[in-house]
Amino acid sequence: MKKLLTISVAAYNVERFLKNTLKSLSDSRYVDKLEVFVIDDGGNDNSIEIAKSYEKQFPQTFHAIHKENGGYGSTVNYSIEHATGKYFKLLDGDDWMDCDGLKEVLEKLAIIDDDVIITDFYTGPTKDELTVVSTRNKDNSVVNVREFETSYPYGMWAIFYKTEILKKSKVKLIEHSLYTDQIYSTIPFSIAKTIRFINIPVYCYRVGREEQSTSKPSRLKHSKEMLHVCSLLYDFYEEHKDNKYILSRVARYYIVALKTLMIFPVSFENRIKLINYEYDAKLDHKEIYEKAIDGNLAASFVNLMRKTSYWSYWLLFFIPDKYLT
Repeated sequence: MKKLLTISVAAYNVERFLKNTLKSLSDSRYVDKLEVFVIDDGGNDNSIEIAKSYEKQFPQTFHAIHKENGGYGSTVNYSIEHATGKYFKLLDGDDWMDCDGLKEVLEKLAIIDDDVIITDFYTGPTKDELTVVSTRNKDNSVVNVREFETSYPYGMWAIFYKTEILKKSKVKLIEHSLYTDQIYSTIPFSIAKTIRFINIPVYCYRVGREEQSTSKPSRLKHSKEMLHVCSLLYDFYEEHKDNKYILSRVARYYIVALKTLMIFPVSFENRIKLINYEYDAKLDHKEIYEKAIDGNLAASFVNLMRKTSYWSYWLLFFIPDKYLT
C-alpha cells in the first residue's frame, strides 16, 4: 500500500522519551498510512531496542535503523533518501505527535497536492502544559512561495513537505553539526511553489530540557556550528534572491544568531565580535541585514544597537536570558 506520510525520527539516546514518541505514531486509525524510520544515531542507550519492538509489532510501518554516529543531519539524509510516502515530516525522538491532530491532517494530505503544508503545533515541557503556536494564516489558505513574506517563518515542527519536492531540492544536511534543521526548513522552499496552511496542531515540541540544542548552554557551546549554518544560508539566499520567503526565513535566523552572540558574557571583547558579525553581514548580505530588524522584540533591540553605534549593547547586563534564548 502506498504510504501517505514518511516520518523521520532521530533517536539518539532518548530511551526515556521514545516509547511515548512511537506510541503517538501507532494509533490504529492511521498507523498503516505511515512509513516511520526510527534512526538510532550511534547512541549507547536502549533506544534501538525500543524501535525494534515497534518494528516487530508494526513491520509495515516502523523501520528500526542503527548506524554509526553522524549527527542529526545524517538521520534526516537517510530518511529522505529512503522515503516513499507522499509527504514527509521530521520528529525528534523526545517529542511526539498529537494523535487526533495527526489523524485529521492525514485525511487532508490524502486529497491535497500542495508542495508544503504548514500546520499549528504545540509547545511545552509536558503533555499537561502545552500551548498552541499558530500558523498566523487563514485555515486552508494557499500562498505562492516566492511572493510570500512573513515575520514568522516556519520551523520543522510546522512543516510537511511533499516528498517529491524534498528529493528534487537535493537538500542534504551537513553531518556532526547542530542547527541543521534550519537548512532543512529553508532549501526546499527554493523549488516549492505553494504553501497550504492548516490550523490543526499536530507536532508536540518538548521544551525546557537543558540538553536541547536551543538551550543557553548548548547555544554557547555550539555557537560556531550555528554561525556556520547561518553562513551557508546567507550564501544560499544570494542564489535565490527572487524568493521573498527565503529572505524572510534567513533574516529571521540571522536574528537567532545575533541573540546567541548576545547571551555570551557582556564584555568589550564580545561586543566587538557582535559588531564585526553585523559589519560583515552588512557588507556581504545587505538585504538580509536590513530585513532582519523586522518582526520581534529581539529584532527591535538589534535595531536599537545599530542606531546607537552599539553602545546600547551594554543594556544586555539588565535583559533576562529568557528574552534571548
